Amino acid sequence: MAEESKPDISSTEDAEQSVQCLHQVEFYFADSNLPYDRFMWELHTKEGADHWIPIATIADFKRMRGYRDKHGLPWVVEVLRKSPTLLEVDEKGENVRRKTEVKEPKDQWDRTAYAKGFGPESEASQMELEKFFSQYAAVNAVRMRRHDATKEFKGSVFVEFAEFTDLEKFLALDPKPKWKDTELVTMTKEAYCLGKIKEKGLPDSALTAMRKTNSQSRKGFNAFRDSKGREKKGPAPPKPEVYIQYMGNTLRVWRVGEGAPKGTKTDEKDWEFVKKEDVPHVKGATLVLTGFGDNIQFPHVKEPLKELGFEPLPFIQYQKGDSRAFLIFNAPLADDKLAAIKEKITTLNDQTIEWSRLSDEEEHQVQQTRANSMGQRALGPEGKPSNGRGGGRGRGGGRGGHRPHRGGARGGNDRNAEKKAAASTADKPKEEDGEGKPANGKRKRTEVEPDGGVTQGQRGQGVPSIGTAAKKPKTEDGAMTS
Repeated sequence: MAEESKPDISSTEDAEQSVQCLHQVEFYFADSNLPYDRFMWELHTKEGADHWIPIATIADFKRMRGYRDKHGLPWVVEVLRKSPTLLEVDEKGENVRRKTEVKEPKDQWDRTAYAKGFGPESEASQMELEKFFSQYAAVNAVRMRRHDATKEFKGSVFVEFAEFTDLEKFLALDPKPKWKDTELVTMTKEAYCLGKIKEKGLPDSALTAMRKTNSQSRKGFNAFRDSKGREKKGPAPPKPEVYIQYMGNTLRVWRVGEGAPKGTKTDEKDWEFVKKEDVPHVKGATLVLTGFGDNIQFPHVKEPLKELGFEPLPFIQYQKGDSRAFLIFNAPLADDKLAAIKEKITTLNDQTIEWSRLSDEEEHQVQQTRANSMGQRALGPEGKPSNGRGGGRGRGGGRGGHRPHRGGARGGNDRNAEKKAAASTADKPKEEDGEGKPANGKRKRTEVEPDGGVTQGQRGQGVPSIGTAAKKPKTEDGAMTS
């Protein structure tokens, strides 16, 4: 079989674009960007990947799509193979990684120049500016300066050179560099900041504070800072185990990913906060109500039950639009009690209703669903679905300018501009509180379960005994915590 021919990147146009393409990818992997870009850093440190990152992922970045769409992914692969010192591509041409370890950039302040005279942004794009400065020396980042309120380009930039000697050579140019016939005003970043300090009447000591802020408090994600923070704090203490009391039984509640069979599912309704096999079947403790139409008002059911002496009142599980509602009592319901209910509550919504028991299998399923819902509520915020990819990723933050897309020298703001998808809860069963009010997010739920609540304890401790456990303060939802 003939060897597959490699894409030609030697033509004049392709050669120029290949340089730009390689420069862009090398920027993504540079010390000045990689540890400050949350998304890239998570790819770089992904467990088991040995720092390899799929080239297809890199090629799908906004500033890379033009190269991929015009020349194809194989062309991008060949361009990356030309990286002299920073990057390497695997044998299959599928992944790329750094050849060297990431190092925390030092003396960025001293390697940075201030340059002014670029006019409006319509006359100076990020890519054009990078190309302009790259003709003088190797550049790590070009950060377009913007007004805080309007984000309008100020016509000036901070340019971080790879070496201090390159900065010196650039500032020593005579005549000064020109941008479209306009001679640039150039100076070190320190000289620019010192001038601003004097202009505002601040003491010279303010410059020291600015340098410290620049080196230690870079906005957005910072892998070095976060790593040091974790080292200082040490390992996080184990989270306490959570239990609920359900129909006379103590049940363990599992956080997502903590061990429940379906704990890693993305669809909330598939999560098992309480393992199904842990939920015992309490036979005869559940009734099914039908014939009430397309809606049900909980007080119309609970008030008559209260008059019959039922205490605590049963939990009603119902989804709007369903033709059935389930009443889950805290103990088996005797036949004479069922007969009294049938005699007392005969109509709802001016329609004749029917009361009946469930089959053993369906009753157990209803009780499992109820226990799972209780477990989710017991976890509080930890029981809520996570949105999108890993919740609050905030990619970027260390690329210079404030452009809303992936590209050279963007910084200041996090790169995560994608909106997080809100998890739908439209198909969750409707629940109610102890007073029969809907717990739809507008009113507080006051009933967790008639016969108990949540108990938290440290790992390794015995499960609290229901009969001998000391009284614990109740929270707003009736849960008990220790």
